[in-house]
Amino acid sequence: MKLSAESQKESSDNNVILSISEQIKKLEQRLLDPNANNKIPFKVSARTAKLIGLENFSNEEGAIIELVKNTYDADAKNCILVFDIKHTTSVNEKGEEVKLFNSAESRIFVIDNGVGMTDSVISNQWMTIGTDDKLYQHLSENGRVKTGAKGIGRFALNRLGLITDLITLSNKDGEGLKWKVDWKDFDKFGATVSEVEAELTNIENPSLKEFLIDKFSNSQRLLDLINATSFESGTVIEISELNDTWEIEQLEKLFGNLEMLLPPKEQSDFEINLLSINNIDLFGKVKTAYYDDYDYNGEDWLKLGERQSKSPGGAGQRLGGYRIRPNQMAGTIKISRIYNSSFQDKSGREGIIENDVFELFRNILLEIVSFFEKDRNVIMFHLSELYDKKDNEAKAIRLAQEVA
Repeated sequence: MKLSAESQKESSDNNVILSISEQIKKLEQRLLDPNANNKIPFKVSARTAKLIGLENFSNEEGAIIELVKNTYDADAKNCILVFDIKHTTSVNEKGEEVKLFNSAESRIFVIDNGVGMTDSVISNQWMTIGTDDKLYQHLSENGRVKTGAKGIGRFALNRLGLITDLITLSNKDGEGLKWKVDWKDFDKFGATVSEVEAELTNIENPSLKEFLIDKFSNSQRLLDLINATSFESGTVIEISELNDTWEIEQLEKLFGNLEMLLPPKEQSDFEINLLSINNIDLFGKVKTAYYDDYDYNGEDWLKLGERQSKSPGGAGQRLGGYRIRPNQMAGTIKISRIYNSSFQDKSGREGIIENDVFELFRNILLEIVSFFEKDRNVIMFHLSELYDKKDNEAKAIRLAQEVA
C-alpha cells in the first residue's frame, strides 16, 4: 500500500512539473513575441476532414477510378481490380428465397505492381491530407505525367468501405509494410484529424505474389493472371465493410468507364483487368473504347443536342440551318496537365472545372464543328436541289407519256 501511494505521488508530481514546464514555454513565447497571445491555430475536426474528402467522390465508380489513377501514378504496368461480393440467403414474407448483400464478408481489391511505398512515403505523403507532392512533381519516376494533384485520393477508400488494409512492397528498399485504418475513427465525437491514427507494421520476408496466390487460391483465372504478372514491388489494397452492393449493372458501368479512361496510347504500357469472383468469365482485360463499336452514351458537354433542337432541319433543307446531333460525330481531345495548366480537374475527377478558359475552349470547338456543318450543309443542299430538278423532269416525262 505504501509503495502504491508513493508511486501515485510520484506520478502526480511529474504531471505538475510538466504543467509548469508548458506554462514557462508559453511565457517565454509571449516575451519573445508580444503578439503571440493574439495568434491561435486552426483545428480541423476528423469528421470535417472526412466529409471534405467524401464529397469529392459522388459515386462509387469515381472512387474506383481515382484508385486506378493512383496505380498509374505509381508507374504500375498492371492494375487488377477484384470484386468479391458475398450474399446471404433469406426468406421473405411470401416464403420466397431471396439473396441479401453481405457487407461484412464482401471485399474489393485494388492490386498494382508499381513502385510501392516506403515508411517515409506513407508517413509524409499518404498520411497527409491534401499533400501537394503531385501538384509540384508532375512526372513519376518513369516519366509518366501524374493524374492526381488534390491530395485527397485516400478518401476514395472510405467512399468504398469502412475498413482498409494495405500491403506495400517498395522498389527502393524491398521493405514490406502493412497499413490499416478504420474510417469509423473519424466519426468519434470531438476528435481532431491529428488524433486519428492508422496502424503501420513491418512484414518479414514480403512477397506480394505469394500473398495474392494464397488470397485467391480458389480462382484459377485469377491465379493465371497473377502468375503471369511481375510483382517485384507494388501495393495491394483490400477494402471491407463495403458501402455499395456492386450489382452486375454497376460493374458493367464501371467497366465501360474504365474503357473510356484508357487512351489508345497507354494501352501498351498500362493494363487494367477487372474481375468479379461471382462472374469470373464476364469481365477481364479492359480495352480502350477506341476499339469498340461506336455508341453514344457520354455527356453532351458541347451541348450539341441543345443546338440541334433549336434548328432541327436536315442537312439539305436550307442553307445555314443544319446542326449536327451529338450521336453523329466522335473524336478525341488530348489535354496535357503540363502544357494546358489552365484546365483544372474537378476534385472528384468527374470532369474539368468550367471556368473562363474552359468556355473559350468549348467555343473554339463549336466553331470547328460549325465549319464542318456548313461544308456538309452546302453540299447536301445543292444535291437536294439537283435531285428535285431531276425528279421534276422525270415527273414531267411520266406525265407526258401517260397523256400520250
